[in-house]
Parts: sequence; C-alpha cells; structure tokens
Amino acid sequence: MSNSSFFGAAPMDATDKRQSPIDIVIYLASMASDPRAIDPILDTVRNVTSRLRPNETPAPADLQQLARAYNQLEAYLVKDEPLRSYDKAGLDGKILQKFQLGGSVEAYWQQAEASANTSVELKPVATDRADRAHHSKTLGLQIIGGALILGAASFFLPAISSPELPWSNNFDMVFSLAADLVLFGGAWLFLRGLPGFKTGLRRSYIVLCCAMVLLALAQSQQVMYTYLGLWSNPFIAHGGVAIGFAVPVVLFYVAMLLFARLLHVRTFATSVIALLGICAAVGLLAAFGPLPPSVLSESVLRQVLPPSVVLDVVMIFACMMVLSIKKVASAAYAPALAWLFLALATVAITGIIYNIVQVALPTDNWVLGYGTISGLFLVSGIMLVKSAVAFNQIKDA
Repeated sequence: MSNSSFFGAAPMDATDKRQSPIDIVIYLASMASDPRAIDPILDTVRNVTSRLRPNETPAPADLQQLARAYNQLEAYLVKDEPLRSYDKAGLDGKILQKFQLGGSVEAYWQQAEASANTSVELKPVATDRADRAHHSKTLGLQIIGGALILGAASFFLPAISSPELPWSNNFDMVFSLAADLVLFGGAWLFLRGLPGFKTGLRRSYIVLCCAMVLLALAQSQQVMYTYLGLWSNPFIAHGGVAIGFAVPVVLFYVAMLLFARLLHVRTFATSVIALLGICAAVGLLAAFGPLPPSVLSESVLRQVLPPSVVLDVVMIFACMMVLSIKKVASAAYAPALAWLFLALATVAITGIIYNIVQVALPTDNWVLGYGTISGLFLVSGIMLVKSAVAFNQIKDA
C-alpha cells in the first residue's frame, strides 16, 4: 500500500482500471506546480464527486461542468503555470497517451457528454515515459557508483607523511574525490532535466548547480592544502577554509529564494532583511561575545568563528525555504524537494560540526575531524544526486 510521506505519495498504477472523466481532469490538475492557483477550478470537480455514488456515471450536466473545468485547467497550464512550459498539443498528447483515448481530447469530451458510458478501459501499453524515468535512475546510480569506485581507488595514491596518522590523508582523498564527483555529476543531472521548465525555474536551478560545483571545490581545500603544504599559511590555518564556502552557501540561498518567489512563497526564511539582521547579530556575538573553551587563542577564534557561524545561519535559512516551497508545491515536486532539503540540511550540519570540532574544540582525532566532515559532504552529494533524479522525473509524470 502506498502512503503519503515526506517524499510524497507513490504514483498510482493506472493500468487495468476503468477511468472516468473525473480521473482525466484530476490527472490534468496534477500537472500544476502550485495547487493553490487551481483550487477554485477544482471546486467544480468536488461538487460533482460529492453528488456521485460509488461507480455511478456522471450526468450530462455534470459532464459539461467537468469539460469546462478541463478547459479551464488547460488554459491555466498553457498561460499561467509558473514553473513548467506547456502547450495545448503537448497536454493533449499526455492525456491521449496515458488514457489511451482514440482521436482527440475534444472528441472524447463530446462523446462523453452524448454517451452514458463515459469510462475508458486502460490496458498495459508501452510508453517512453517509463523508459525515461528508468534512464534517470540509471544515470543517478552510475554517478554515485562511479564516484564511490574512483574515490576508493584514490586510497592507493601515495600517502602524505603524517606523524600521527599516516593513513588519514588517504581517507581524506577518498571522501573528498567521491564528494567532488557526485556533486559534479548531480549538477550535470539537474541541468539535464531543465528543458521543459520555464526560465524562472531554470535560472534557480542553474544557480543551484553553480553552488554545487563551488561546494565541491570548497570541500576539496583540506586535501589540496595538505598536498601543497599550505597549512602553515596563517590565513588558511585561521579561517581561510571557512571563507572558501561563502560563495556556494550564498548561492544555495539565492537559488532557493528565486524558486520561492516563483510560487509567491513569503515566509520568515524568504526575508532578506531578516537574514541580514540575524547574520549581523550572530556575527557580532561571535566576534565580541563570550567564547567557548578552546586551545586556540582568543584572537584566532575571533577571526574564525564569525564567518563560520554566519554561513551556518545562511544555510539554515536555505533549508527553511526548501521546506516552505515543498509545502506549497504540488506532489510531483515532493521527492526532489525532500532530497534537496536533506542535502542542504546535511551541509548545514557539516558547517556546525566544523565549528564545534575544528574551531571551538580542535582535536587530532581524524574521525571526529575531517573524516566526519568529508564523509558528510559525500552524503550530501549523494542526496543531491537523488534530488536530481527525482527532478528529471517530474516532466515524465
């Protein structure tokens, strides 16, 4: 049994079932990205269904109302749908293919109004939509599998001398390279799914992809600086690494803000003024407030903590926006947004761990230090690939 969850309800199998005009209207309504915009149109469908008993055929007057609702939904999708690009021919093609209607959609409605038998018998039929959805899953598995294999292979690269844990740098390379590859692959998979969406959403996801690529480069700093012997540089050792994450973190926030505005989502998280105010307060507190116990000097902590905690706040706001968008968007977007939220939340948690372990409480334990951080970036990259797979499947629904 399929139940609704954080990742959305699994689509119902429509084969081998009799479908009525009501099902056709509901299917068309499912293509809208913002259910709030079409809710008044669906009142007609609710009025019709409230009068019908189980397996009862709609009366001619009800069929006329359903046909009118269908036309209104079609007009909305073609002219006013904020995220996806539709045209009448494309919508008709989706309906004809899914419900196996002969002729045209207009002919079906005319026949439905003139005939007492308005249901259609669906039979298993081969469609390329299922093939495309399967192909997206295959690409996602290939990206994740290839990244893990190549990352594991990098373990056998020559080790960098480390008096305490000579093997730790090899593990850093494994996690870092695998995270890079899944982030690069996930960005490509998102870009692959953009055709069919409108300019506004494409812009949002292009910014998201830029953030993913820059995050991959930023999280590689630890390995790169180790190989180049740059940890003795005061700027790098005392906060430079955290600053390298500033651009991708801000881009994650901008990408979600652009998405939220497309659906007219207005919450505390979408307020740039609120974000700037909280960032200023947190930054000033880290710069001038009481400091946690640390083996680092006070001057070093004053340099390192403010940018780190401010970036954590920005990521938390981005995560909050994803949840707000998911609450408003239609069920078709739920899996992609659920995985995106988990990925960004993992990035935010990684930043908090960095502050606690690397800044506030420095430790020589590799597992508690960069091992955890690199591993979490890999996990977030895998979740972004999962989100990209679900995003590609939206247009095939």
